[in-house]
Amino acid sequence: GGGGGGGGAANAPRVGDGPKPDGGPGRDGGPGRDGGPGRDGGPRHGRGPGPERGPERGGHPEPVSRTSLLDGQRRVVVGNLSPGPEVIEAPIRVDGQVVGWVINQPFRELTDVADLTFQRQQSTAAWFIAALAVLLAGVVAWLLGRTLLAPARHLARATHRLAGGHYDTRVPVVSDDALGRLSADFNRLAASLERNEQQRRAFMADVSHELRTPLAIMRGELEAIEDGLMPLDRRSVQSLQSEVGALTKLVDDVHTLALADVGVLSLARVPVDLAVLVRSAVDGFRERADQHGLDLQGPGPVTGLIVDADPDRLQQVFTNLFENAARYGGGSARRRVPLVVACRREPGGRIVVDVDDGGSGVGEASRSRLFDRFYREEASRNRATGGSGLGLAICRSIVTAHGGTIAADRSPQGGLRIRITMAAAGTLADAGGPRRDPPAESASMA
Repeated sequence: GGGGGGGGAANAPRVGDGPKPDGGPGRDGGPGRDGGPGRDGGPRHGRGPGPERGPERGGHPEPVSRTSLLDGQRRVVVGNLSPGPEVIEAPIRVDGQVVGWVINQPFRELTDVADLTFQRQQSTAAWFIAALAVLLAGVVAWLLGRTLLAPARHLARATHRLAGGHYDTRVPVVSDDALGRLSADFNRLAASLERNEQQRRAFMADVSHELRTPLAIMRGELEAIEDGLMPLDRRSVQSLQSEVGALTKLVDDVHTLALADVGVLSLARVPVDLAVLVRSAVDGFRERADQHGLDLQGPGPVTGLIVDADPDRLQQVFTNLFENAARYGGGSARRRVPLVVACRREPGGRIVVDVDDGGSGVGEASRSRLFDRFYREEASRNRATGGSGLGLAICRSIVTAHGGTIAADRSPQGGLRIRITMAAAGTLADAGGPRRDPPAESASMA
């Protein structure tokens, strides 16, 4: 193939020989590329600016190949017939003999004024678009930051105020996202702290009042005895003993509530029939109920309402409830007021005890606060018409310690209904353990 190629190469036209496709002179003097002079007057092959585009076809210039294949005599075999002045070439060797060349024409730099102007316009437009994108991103980031961080800043300022003791601080809830839910939780926390602070202040005021009243009475009587205005006889001693008993009861009640708050209220749990316990409490309170014009009616002959509880503590609960009904819902010798106590078992193993009185009742707004400490619907706190306001609070603490619930509602008798719900423990035989007889008297009166 190499010999045949060499023989044919003598008669084959060289690059630049003969008439060119565009009619210019060849290497021997004929017209050169683009109609220019040949070897004797025009630029030589590979020296002049060659065309960058091929002949037009259909009104559009065809692209010119940048890679060409030449034979051993540098005649074009395939590719661009007019390579430019700066080419990259590589020989093709067979058995150590050069039989051809591969040449590649690199991209030419832009030298045309229009091309340079277009390039500058593209660069300017790119920088302008980049600056506009950065500016737009900054504006969007500022708006998003203002929208997202404003609630967080409000929450931080409100937290600082809350930590400083301003429990009336609230934050607006403007969304339903995580920040909105956090703001709502913050408002609930602030409301709880505010309510606790109000209860603490009311507790201090009520305790001081309850302590000051018997102390003032005792001091007055002792000064009267000392000055000779009151004889030191059995009657005066009984009066002093009564005030000391009131102080002792108040301290015991506060101590019971304190134990319930910290969860260390002692309970001697044994299986006990709740119906039997209620009937025992009713029998022990009948005399006092008659004094207050109450027609006390106990539960019927129901049995088997077994609960796992401390009978002494439950006896205290029922006595406090009866005492509360006598103070605020009692009648008179002419007008008897019913006080009905009922027990029953409900589906699901729950035992319910209802205490209904026929008194004047309690308003709906006051019913929700009946179990608050020192709360009395009669705001003057007259000792002749009410106790310290701790009886129902102690009832709630004891029932809650047993895992039960206590609530106040309107009674069918026209007055107030107190409902206690506790979990049943089965029968006495199944529950096991010793049975304790319920005490006849309460450990603490309301």
